[in-house]
Amino acid sequence: GWQGHGPGPPGPVVYHGVPPPWLPSRAVLSALVGPVYALLLTPNGRTREAYRSRAQDLPPALLHGSAGLLRGASREDGAIAVLDGTPFLITARPVTGPSGRVRATLVLALPVGTMLNQIVQEDSPGRGLLAFLSVDGTQVLASSQPTALAPGTARSALRGRFFVAGAVPGAGVHTDLAARLIRVTRAGVPVALIGRILARARDQRLLMALVFVLVFGLLLFWITYRIRALHMRIGEFSRRVGLRHAGEDGAGGDEFRLLEHGFQQLMEHVLDETSNLEYQAQHDALTRLPNRVLLYDRLEQAVLNSARGHRCFALMMMDLDRFKEINDTLGHYIGDLMLKQVGERLLGVLRNTDTVARLGGDEFAVLLPAAELESAVALARKISESIDRTFEVEGHGLSVGISIGIVYFPTHGSDANTLLQRADVAMYQAKRFGSGYAIYDPGRDEHSVERIALMSDLRRAIEDQSLELYFQPEYDMNTGRVCRAEALLRWFHPKFGPIPPEEFIHIAEHTGLIRPLTVWVLNSALRQCARWVQGGLDMEVSVNLSVRDLQDPGLPGVVEDLLRKWQVVPRRLMVEVTESAIMSDPSSVRENLQQLNGMGVRTCIDDFGTGYSSLVYLKQLPLQEIKIDRTFVMDMVRDDN
Repeated sequence: GWQGHGPGPPGPVVYHGVPPPWLPSRAVLSALVGPVYALLLTPNGRTREAYRSRAQDLPPALLHGSAGLLRGASREDGAIAVLDGTPFLITARPVTGPSGRVRATLVLALPVGTMLNQIVQEDSPGRGLLAFLSVDGTQVLASSQPTALAPGTARSALRGRFFVAGAVPGAGVHTDLAARLIRVTRAGVPVALIGRILARARDQRLLMALVFVLVFGLLLFWITYRIRALHMRIGEFSRRVGLRHAGEDGAGGDEFRLLEHGFQQLMEHVLDETSNLEYQAQHDALTRLPNRVLLYDRLEQAVLNSARGHRCFALMMMDLDRFKEINDTLGHYIGDLMLKQVGERLLGVLRNTDTVARLGGDEFAVLLPAAELESAVALARKISESIDRTFEVEGHGLSVGISIGIVYFPTHGSDANTLLQRADVAMYQAKRFGSGYAIYDPGRDEHSVERIALMSDLRRAIEDQSLELYFQPEYDMNTGRVCRAEALLRWFHPKFGPIPPEEFIHIAEHTGLIRPLTVWVLNSALRQCARWVQGGLDMEVSVNLSVRDLQDPGLPGVVEDLLRKWQVVPRRLMVEVTESAIMSDPSSVRENLQQLNGMGVRTCIDDFGTGYSSLVYLKQLPLQEIKIDRTFVMDMVRDDN
């Protein structure tokens, strides 16, 4: 609604309750609270229209305000006036037309107390204190928390936390108190804002700063501790792998420098170890020659390069002849020294571009890139001549031969696996015929197939009990009776017929079948001996053991179990070993023979005189019999020597 005034000059139009159309909204005003009073003044300062939100009439001090109040309200931060005992914020802003000419002035009066509450709720609800004080600081005119400041204690409560931003010029003529109002604000708040008193603001900032410093200090301590711990662990690992600890070699500095030095030293060591491991993985530990892995890699590269460039190359597989006898007789130490000399002689006759590799045992291979078949054959002859020369090893003059198999790319194969397999076949062809070297011949490849088939068939024969034992009697000329029978193993292959023992025993020793084969022979021989004894014959049985058997630490246990199984007295069993088998590993052989002798099993040396042992050494072994080799006695009736 609106109302006019009595006689005299026409009074302003007053709106009550309903905002007039010229009053902007709170959003436009960007005000915290809506105005309680509003005036629309003409350019000459006369009130044309007014608005009040309360039931009370417009305060006379506002309706007939002085020019000083209007000037103060026109400032950016407005003016403070006490209207009917309540402080208000008075602001005045010009209203311009399209041409920029001032057409009216809008005056707004906002209650300070309501503003204080709103500011505290939006800024720091429940924790701030905003107040308007008198000049002497003893009276609170308006406060967001009126009970927070008791009369007479306002100044002491605020001192040290806030400062007086400035005095407010007089706003009214009806009270001296209004002329001495001051604005109290928090540090850092623009003067244009209503003063804010937040009692704990600075304390909170100080507390947050202390917490930040504490957290940062703890974080720095933790980082330093972790760096130190990591540095110590690197030092411990460095000592374990044989490096000096970072700092022990004069590298000083802070923790970061020590850590950097430790990492650098560890990285260098890891690189060195990686290089060493890679070398060890691709080279033979004894001869320092490339091993099978590196040879296969270079062979594959040769296949790819030769196929791409339409070139040829040769591959040779080599195996030493009579090396096993030397190794078994003189021991692995002499055999290893001889293998080193073999590698050196091979390197002496090859080109720098050729690759010589040790594949294991006494097997070697040579890769000849960009070589014709004639060149490979000529090189094979040179290798044979070089190996045929006597080797001087630890005072022993030793002689061995060599068998060489030759394949040619692409005639004999187009991939690495085929070339290796066929070179191996050619090598066994050379060994079989004693020719020194042989070029792969597909027509003779059947021998290699037979050998591979024999390995599988021998395993099946052991499992199927298809082997046979023949017993050769031993006649005692003093008593005129048969006292013992020697067990002789025979194998009749269903396809190849009788297989010589030296051939399939050799296969068994190199394929891991010698242990089950020995167990089968011992079991069959003791079973037959038990039958003889049960039949009333006072018989003994003897069994030949190979060098692999004598090196097996489980041999005594196997013999003991079989004796108990067939209830055979241990003295009825005699084991026969060759002189070369005893010398292959004297310590292991002596220990096994002593355990067998402790059980009552008797021991005999077979073919004595063909090896390198002496009677002095034989005295250290628990032997009951010695069989003199037949070469010493076959001509004794005709030869006096």
